[in-house]
Amino acid sequence: MSTKVNSAEQVALRANKAALAAQRRVDAESALKALRAEQDAVRERTDRLRALRLAKEADDAAAAAAKAALPATGGKPAKKKARSAQ
Repeated sequence: MSTKVNSAEQVALRANKAALAAQRRVDAESALKALRAEQDAVRERTDRLRALRLAKEADDAAAAAAKAALPATGGKPAKKKARSAQ
């Protein structure tokens, strides 16, 4: 029966591989965290801009409705007609 004896060099190589794998995991977690932070920032900016756009569209619609309510006198209120005496 033969047993395999690990040399110091093989142990060092395994330790090195384990350290590299651990470093890759740390790097991957860091990159994923940065990616998620960027996605959150983009989502927040998008939500803010959407809210601004919707508010502007609501203001524009209200202004258009107010303008449509005025008579067609170039935006000036119509003059009242004088009553005729009967």
